[in-house]
Amino acid sequence: MITNEEENYRRIRKSHQAFEILHTLAAFEPSGRSNDCILAGYLDLLALGGSRLEIRTALERLDQMGLLRSSAVDDYMVVTLTEKGERVARGSDQIEGVAKPPRD
Repeated sequence: MITNEEENYRRIRKSHQAFEILHTLAAFEPSGRSNDCILAGYLDLLALGGSRLEIRTALERLDQMGLLRSSAVDDYMVVTLTEKGERVARGSDQIEGVAKPPRD
């Protein structure tokens, strides 16, 4: 049985994972594009990684929210940041389920 604390932790972790995906696409990828494997490797460095299924599920959720677009290319999930996703990554828009950018 999952406790409230575990559920809260998972929710917070997912929101930070979502923010870091958007932030990474906005800050480090001039085209705003990447794929699930590269993003998974970077999220691992931040202690926000997960299985390939978990990362793809996070990307699909962000796609459903209109924050990125995804497509399958060979065995990869290729994602492209949308304008809405960039605004959330920069902190000018807020969306439930995505952590706010850290304060400077």
